[in-house]
Amino acid sequence: MTYNSFKILFVILTLAIAFLGWQGAISWLWIIGIILFGVAILSYGSATLQSNFFTPTFSKLKEPNELILTFDDGPHPNTLAILEVLKKHQAPATFFCIGKQAQQHPDILNKIISEGHIVGNHTQNHSNKWGWMRSKAVRFEVEEATKNLESLSGKPIHFFRPPFGVTNPRIGKVLRTLPLKIIGWDLRSLDTAIKNPDKLWQRIKPKLNNSSIILFHDTQEHTVEVLKKTLEYCQSHGIKIVSLADKIETRSHA
Repeated sequence: MTYNSFKILFVILTLAIAFLGWQGAISWLWIIGIILFGVAILSYGSATLQSNFFTPTFSKLKEPNELILTFDDGPHPNTLAILEVLKKHQAPATFFCIGKQAQQHPDILNKIISEGHIVGNHTQNHSNKWGWMRSKAVRFEVEEATKNLESLSGKPIHFFRPPFGVTNPRIGKVLRTLPLKIIGWDLRSLDTAIKNPDKLWQRIKPKLNNSSIILFHDTQEHTVEVLKKTLEYCQSHGIKIVSLADKIETRSHA
């Protein structure tokens, strides 16, 4: 279900229940029920990027035994350790970078690119107010990050991941007007919440064979150790690390 089909369904259900309530066929409590149903669906769509509810999102590969590595919230000094692990294993990755972070660490941004990885847009400020922003502010966050990332790197930006994976009608409407592919995930490591590397690895390991896009954060020191284990596991179990660019068609934009 998408947001547009939900709106049609919600209107039909509301009118039908209102009519039946007016006829005395059902209780008016059904109106409360349909409102709660609508709130639940909207909340799910907003918090679940891979649902494609508000905007089309690439969140899973079709081919088995392939994995795309993605890292959010950099560039950051810890990104350098992540890059060393990736280089050792010759593994490609996509880094969804925050614009202001790139301005603070342009050398790390360019090292990401020079080592063959992809840079994506993760907004200019990664604001905690992202889900509550007006359309104008959403557009600024995305376009400002693209401008800064492209200026600093000299490379076009094709991919975007919203902060916290949150979308809503305003965000979706803005994103549909921009030349960016929205990238989700089907395995969230939760490395910003689980600080113990052993516990983090135990969360990830059982899910690797059935997942295809994993979300890490290159800002987390313990993620380096877990990344090593992830790559070693993939190598020994026949899981190929692939590049996002090899799976999604992109077109250059001005």
